[in-house]
Amino acid sequence: MTVAQDQTILEPQPLLPAELEKEIFEVLALSSLKLIPKLVLVSKRVRIWLEPLLYRHLSVCSLDFRRDRSELLRISSNECLEILDSKPASFLRDHVRYLALTNIPDATVERILSSCTEIRSLAIFQIDPIPILLPLIQAAPLVHLSINVTQLCGPVAHFEPSAFARLTHLEIFGTKKQPSSCWGGDLGRLPALTHLLVHCIPWGSPEPPFRDILAECRALEVLIQLLAHEEDAASYAYFADDARAVTWLSGTFLDDWEKSMLGGEDHWFLADAFVHRRRTGQIAASEYAIPRTWRPYVSGIRHLYS
Repeated sequence: MTVAQDQTILEPQPLLPAELEKEIFEVLALSSLKLIPKLVLVSKRVRIWLEPLLYRHLSVCSLDFRRDRSELLRISSNECLEILDSKPASFLRDHVRYLALTNIPDATVERILSSCTEIRSLAIFQIDPIPILLPLIQAAPLVHLSINVTQLCGPVAHFEPSAFARLTHLEIFGTKKQPSSCWGGDLGRLPALTHLLVHCIPWGSPEPPFRDILAECRALEVLIQLLAHEEDAASYAYFADDARAVTWLSGTFLDDWEKSMLGGEDHWFLADAFVHRRRTGQIAASEYAIPRTWRPYVSGIRHLYS
């Protein structure tokens, strides 16, 4: 092999300072995470810079979920297991911060959670979590949790304050039975909780314990009752008593979760803005249902997850 031929297989040397080149690639990657799998092929140094960004937001789902509509790079459970097998044990621990698990086997969920121990946001959608997962969930320094809490903890949810000391945003799904009256006290013991969403069917009489929750959770800024049908909003007219409480018609919640992790206008953005306008008199106090097409134009109130 000649010298000239040997030089052609060497990695191209940068024309810009490494710090500037790294910043350029990071800005490009963050503009669209779906570009990262192509960008990491540019060179070894680019792969080192960008691969952690690829796994910072990890959405693992079954193959029946459309991936082209996602703003994140969704991967299958098998693909995730291949990553776990091929990477050092520290890789996902050090880099994954936002994790969504949708309709995948419990054994796979358990292995992923055992590896991603430094996540800040966790969502488990459309599967029934089993109690064995609870210690893994409690061990993570979570700020944001979305989960079917009835399946995970039983019909009466108990949140251990020391295990969820950092939790500011909690989304509870799949509660087919009326929540226990002790929910207000349990949730009120979470020291950092400011945003709560509950998805459950209207039970009629007696009323769900949302009044108790609002009374006990003094630090709560927003309570969202997620509805499946617009006509269900009439069941929650008593929400007008408290400016923090709103109803919101559910869409595709996985899409919304992924949007929120990328700083998009998710349900919390809408609810924060709606509550802000109620408090300032721009929306009547008696209005508690966020209209399906409502979009705010309010600055300075966006909450970003750390």
